[in-house]
Amino acid sequence: MQLIPTFSTLLSILILAVSLQTHIHAVPTTPPHDLPSNTTLRRSHLSARVPPQQAPQQPPPAIVLPVGIIGRDALYYTQLNIGTNPRPFNLVIDSGSQTFWVNSESQRNLGTRNGIGPHSSTTFTLRQPPKSWSTSYADDSGVSGKVARDTVHVRGTAVLPNFSFGTGETLTGIMDTLGGDGVIGFSVGPSRATGAPTLVEALTFARLIPAAKSGWKLPRLADGGQGGEIMLGGVNPALFVPPLVTVPADRSARDWRIRIDGVSVQGVQVAGQRTGILDSGANVIGVPSADAAALHAHIADCIELLDGNFLIPCDSRPLVVIGIGANSWPMRASDLVGDEVVHPEVPQGMCRSRIEVANTRKWLVGSPFLKNVYHVLDVTARKVIMLENSFPGGKISGIYGSIADGTQYDIEFDFGGGAGMGYCSAAAKSQKAGCNTMTGSQSNN
Repeated sequence: MQLIPTFSTLLSILILAVSLQTHIHAVPTTPPHDLPSNTTLRRSHLSARVPPQQAPQQPPPAIVLPVGIIGRDALYYTQLNIGTNPRPFNLVIDSGSQTFWVNSESQRNLGTRNGIGPHSSTTFTLRQPPKSWSTSYADDSGVSGKVARDTVHVRGTAVLPNFSFGTGETLTGIMDTLGGDGVIGFSVGPSRATGAPTLVEALTFARLIPAAKSGWKLPRLADGGQGGEIMLGGVNPALFVPPLVTVPADRSARDWRIRIDGVSVQGVQVAGQRTGILDSGANVIGVPSADAAALHAHIADCIELLDGNFLIPCDSRPLVVIGIGANSWPMRASDLVGDEVVHPEVPQGMCRSRIEVANTRKWLVGSPFLKNVYHVLDVTARKVIMLENSFPGGKISGIYGSIADGTQYDIEFDFGGGAGMGYCSAAAKSQKAGCNTMTGSQSNN
């Protein structure tokens, strides 16, 4: 997880404990049912011994977690209930870390945020013997406290009794002003800090979801902030357009580390093969200083700062494409434009670029990219699957992202071709009725 200081004022606003509605766009598999007892058939003088017959066990359904937005696409959160505390916990979803933690009710600066402890939950217990834990994030913020256990309720359909997690007694840096109630880590467990499995792993071990994977669609505030979800244990076919691209993750790492084939800006290749780490908790794309300079060299009128970062015109529309899995993934240009900078020595209309210098040789691939793809994190197979979004931000958006706002242009759709890979191709007709009518995501895109 990494947050840029520019967002500290935005993140000081507390997350409202709004009621999120579940958006299930796919038909779930049949819910699990009780198996009959293993009764042994009695052998009569006319019959041979017959093995007991059992109905095949059905896999549990996947679980959908609706996703909300903090600030201007700064972070993303979902809600879970813990113990007997009646208030839901607003927890940041972070694919760049392992640890599940929530605020302690004894936290000094808790304020109106939610916390857990023996006073708010009668089922809360500290791990015995007592165990302390701590972790830090790439933005130098940190959390420390005690390891505890309590019942975690996931959307009311799955219950994890006696689940281990960290309590946040002391928070430093941006974490202390974040306004959320904790973090759910979605990288590969068990957590080095608490020793506990991740939420996805625990649900899989308990056979409450069908597989140790999660399908992600991150929303945009610019698109109304709707439609975001994480599907625990599966994928939502309504949110992506085939074909899928499978990318192996580095099995020696506990994060989602993949190979980047190359990067281009305005059609010019500016970087070759790199190692990237997917991190939904980062609101930037963090790159080495040399790569940052190469990328911004092809963005008009940018200004380099003393720390190696850049300001770009707020109306800038650079077309940045990242190659992953032998496929090209364009980003919506506005996703790369950060907050406006107001300073006497800075020209008006300049914003921070969300491509930032990171003190690493690897690329930190945060939400500015991840918003543009539907992606699946498969813990068991240690692979990442990427697909084109069926909501705004897909490949059409990658084309118009390079055109300035207010520009008029025509897009012509041919619905009658019936061949190739078009919207009304033979393959599309076999999957969709009325493919000559654009609805929902197609009309929005």
